[in-house]
Amino acid sequence: MKRQSGQVLLVTVMLLATALTFVLAVTFRSTTDTKITKLEEENQRALAAAEAGIEKAIKTGITGSFSTMGFSEYAGIDLSSSSVSEETTTADNFVTPLLKSDEQYIFYLADYPGLSLHPFTGNLTFYFGSSAVGSCSTRSVPAIELTVVYSITNIATKRFIIEPCADGKKISGDSLLIPTQESNNIGGVDFNYVYSSIAINPPNTNPKVLIIRNLFASTRVGVVGAVGSSLPLQGKTYVSEARSTSGVAKKVRFFQSYPQIPAEFFITSF
Repeated sequence: MKRQSGQVLLVTVMLLATALTFVLAVTFRSTTDTKITKLEEENQRALAAAEAGIEKAIKTGITGSFSTMGFSEYAGIDLSSSSVSEETTTADNFVTPLLKSDEQYIFYLADYPGLSLHPFTGNLTFYFGSSAVGSCSTRSVPAIELTVVYSITNIATKRFIIEPCADGKKISGDSLLIPTQESNNIGGVDFNYVYSSIAINPPNTNPKVLIIRNLFASTRVGVVGAVGSSLPLQGKTYVSEARSTSGVAKKVRFFQSYPQIPAEFFITSF
């Protein structure tokens, strides 16, 4: 009888241990799921607040902590620890958005909005062909047209065309430049073509804007100044970081380009 009682006790203990293990596992899983759900909610709340900070900075032009920007309250967000700043650091390179065929981008060569201070008068190197290398015969290789505008009132311009297809199947002319086909990475974007050191200042020394027009195939365009030089800012970059009351933080970076002047005002189509 004692042996049977001992076996019953052992089985009972094992069943209790199994049941306890199951209960603890379910409780742990439930607690973990609750924490994950709460963390996801905090992440979404912080991200929404960071985006709201960007919108308010663009609308009002005011940066700083959320409390000084006019946020009276924001559910679950620590206003004093959340802020928006504007980056003003210049760099020697800039990459345009993706330009489709015949689209253009206005690159400012002097400080906006007056276009009279700190004109850039050095040499520029251009990178393009951010998609797979195409075929000249099918016009799937991009080319770029560059027009430097030296005055807005009495228009003076200088024009270049950088064309990879030297066989003349696409465009030709005295201002045609042949780029080098090589792989480069500028600003995190891979490019297939480069043309180095175009002097933009002769015959004038006070350039205003550079109109970059893309031809034939979609591409981004990388613009790089000489070593040690800084390009004028091309827009405003806002960095917004929102922190929840529980300590979850989200950071959003947003670039707002300066106004894009219709390029048709300066150039004509082929």
